[in-house]
Amino acid sequence: MFAAISSKTIRIPKVYFAAPIVLIITLTIWHIKSKTYTHIRFHPFPSPPPTKSPYYSQWNESRYYTWDTPAFFPPLRKEAGDNGTDVDYCRGFPTNLLNDIQIVVKTGAGELDRITAHLNTVTSCISNALIFSDLEQTVGNHHFIDVLADLPASYAENPDMAVYTTQKETFAKEGSVPHSREGWKLDRFKFLPMVEKAHAMRPMAKWYVFVEADVYYFWDTLFRLLDQLDPNHMHYLGSQVAGAHGMYFAYGGAGFVLSQGLVKRFVGTDPSSRPSVRHEKSVKTDCCGDAALGYAILRDTGVRIEALYPTFTGDDIEGMRVNEEWWCVPLLSMHRMTPDSLKWIWEWERTRPYNEVCS
Repeated sequence: MFAAISSKTIRIPKVYFAAPIVLIITLTIWHIKSKTYTHIRFHPFPSPPPTKSPYYSQWNESRYYTWDTPAFFPPLRKEAGDNGTDVDYCRGFPTNLLNDIQIVVKTGAGELDRITAHLNTVTSCISNALIFSDLEQTVGNHHFIDVLADLPASYAENPDMAVYTTQKETFAKEGSVPHSREGWKLDRFKFLPMVEKAHAMRPMAKWYVFVEADVYYFWDTLFRLLDQLDPNHMHYLGSQVAGAHGMYFAYGGAGFVLSQGLVKRFVGTDPSSRPSVRHEKSVKTDCCGDAALGYAILRDTGVRIEALYPTFTGDDIEGMRVNEEWWCVPLLSMHRMTPDSLKWIWEWERTRPYNEVCS
């Protein structure tokens, strides 16, 4: 089990939104300057490590990793003429990394406000993002792919798939689909086909990074982390959640990452026995797609999640915990972000005060 939460865990009230987020982010990941992460404390789960891989070879009794990790996407430096308007927030983005790292954004037909905010902020620098939804449509310059379209016809027998047809009919008549809890019923059906589709569309990617419309990602943390790992090995990275029968899976609300080595093994080469076919029964009976995906990965590959909570965190801002144990753990993701908070944090992150000197 990962380290227990201290009795001094801090729960941040809503009234103190701005100051705590600066405190949390600055004193966790951003306190660590551009050139190094010194003594970063990850919490692989369980202990001792469950999988033999280069990732765990750096494990030691102090439970620290000491990695020198150069910044890939540091904050902007103020240049002559900058007046705070028309800022190019993507200036300095390492576009070359997108040749190896495929970003996949999962959304739904009723999440238009949320996904639009995400595409205008967090994923605004991702030129090759794949956007998977439950409805084919174009929003601005972005094409949303209906990731459910290629599921076996037998999936339609599930009552929860009825809303899939209803959404299409509504969109055809009105040109939009309102947000409703009914649309949530489709979410669990997306996970297996989105892994299949991402691999089919970007087979040369070394890493597949999955993020949801209400999740904030710190790209520099992601790039630093993946730079330490071998994508040819089977990696399944995320925030661990206890599931059925003693199994664990990566919580979709924190985002998760799969390596090329794992995806190739998991997806296979025979379309007639792809994961969404092999595990159809599990998806139909499980409550959640992230759980069904985690169980399927374990059954097909034997690979368990490499748990990196709270680097990947499903916590929202108000509920984020800061204590002595996690003080210097790098932060990669945050969950349940509103459109306004996505914009605020994105602009703050890119223009925050920045010191390149390591201390």
